[in-house]
Amino acid sequence: MTHHHHHHAMGPAAGQAYDAGNLDVASSPVKPTLSITKKTLTAAEAPNAKVTMELSVEGAADKYAATGLHIQFDPKLKLIPDEDGALATAGRAARLLELKKAEADTDNSFFTATGSSTNNGKDGVLWSFVLQVPADAQPGDKYDVQVAYQSRTTNEDLFTNVKKDEEGLLMQAWTFTQGIEQGYIQVESTTSLE
Repeated sequence: MTHHHHHHAMGPAAGQAYDAGNLDVASSPVKPTLSITKKTLTAAEAPNAKVTMELSVEGAADKYAATGLHIQFDPKLKLIPDEDGALATAGRAARLLELKKAEADTDNSFFTATGSSTNNGKDGVLWSFVLQVPADAQPGDKYDVQVAYQSRTTNEDLFTNVKKDEEGLLMQAWTFTQGIEQGYIQVESTTSLE
């Protein structure tokens, strides 16, 4: 059953808790949503299926430049690089951003980053990537695909503007604490109609 009533289940990123310090996050002038595809497959099509997933931005057009986002997925899923070996493909939202990169992280996560000298990030698809469902996928199985906040010395998770000023920091805090709509791939339960 695929009835899409958008009651967007928004909340915090997976991974580490984002520390907003003493920022009044609710006062953020920009309140973006980052969402990941929610895909349902039939039991027949699920085994070994290659599913194109999208990480999309809403409500932040011309407000952001610097992003650093970890995407983690169920360990049973496999990330399938494109023919050039790229782990993810930048989408229309990132078209004008000068820096775009996707790199391996752990066995079941990768890191994407963008940067620009102007706040020319757009709404729409920021990254797309392909995940393969395992051969033994069963009806009712659900595989989470999530934006996961990580604070590390090697790569900084971000969703902010060029100046990283108060507006940028508020936007980033809002995004990681309240603006994430996580995704999944799930296999329909088989129901017999006898």
